[in-house]
Amino acid sequence: MIDKKASIVIVTDTNFVIAVYLLICSLRKNGVKTKIYVLGIKLNHAETALLDQFDNCRVYPANPSIEHHPVTRKVEAILLTANDDSDYVTLFDGDCLVTGDITPYLTPEGSGLFSRIKTPEEDGMVFSSHYRKGDTYGSIPKHILEIWRKDVGENDIPRIKNTICSGNITFSKDYIDFARKWHTQMFKVLPDNNTSISHDYKNEPYFQMDESVLDSLVAFAADAPPVIAGNLDIDTSAYVAHLGPYPKPWVFWAKNKLQYYPIVLELIAWAKSNNYKLPEIPWSFKRKNKIPIFILAYLHQMYKISRSSSGKIYRSIRRKIKK
Repeated sequence: MIDKKASIVIVTDTNFVIAVYLLICSLRKNGVKTKIYVLGIKLNHAETALLDQFDNCRVYPANPSIEHHPVTRKVEAILLTANDDSDYVTLFDGDCLVTGDITPYLTPEGSGLFSRIKTPEEDGMVFSSHYRKGDTYGSIPKHILEIWRKDVGENDIPRIKNTICSGNITFSKDYIDFARKWHTQMFKVLPDNNTSISHDYKNEPYFQMDESVLDSLVAFAADAPPVIAGNLDIDTSAYVAHLGPYPKPWVFWAKNKLQYYPIVLELIAWAKSNNYKLPEIPWSFKRKNKIPIFILAYLHQMYKISRSSSGKIYRSIRRKIKK
């Protein structure tokens, strides 16, 4: 039996270098030896050197003339693997780390697109402000599906009932042309601007940007791969932990992410003990700041709860008005 081969790709700009550094540390510390390709967007020499220092990891400079948000450049990273000998390519979000050796999950059984499929409850929350009369809570709004159908211009019946995640996904390499299609479609339907956030709420059908475009293609493209539930989050001893989306822990920690604070401290200590050059360590990644870190996380949680309660009341009233 021939062993299947994997590769890993990551996109980063200056804002995410500290996060990607820790992600790479977590991979290597936990025994993941897979080749890592990093698409570096306008990184300086010092930032590039920080990531290049790890074994079997290389930073590839992105085209500096393209001003699109980094989330729309994921396929550029995937295509760095086009001519290697890997059978699968896994795209990691930069603000993640792994908790154990995930090597077996980088070469899943089968052929297709391996991703986390969202539950109706999740989609209900995501699309809560976009539903119109006749829509079912927990589904993809009909008017958004119709725009996707027209923009893709291939199949008429959607192949999915719920959306999928566009980060921490694995493509079998026989579908790399579909990844190219994803790239082309993003530059077709997303505005040519350099938004500072990874959502564009002025562009309703594509407000989740790269993810919305991927969902549109999975739903209506004739050559879409089968979507298979990924395995990167099923093993409690070795999984991919997402530290985002907001706040970013290198700014301050969210309460529900504090479980990863000790792991970050361990990764920094591991890098230092293995003589890797360290980046500038933010205040929220220092052991001496544990008390203010926890206080701020709990205060932020209280603020979120108060906002959530107000939002639920507002959405409930809005749904009743629309009936």
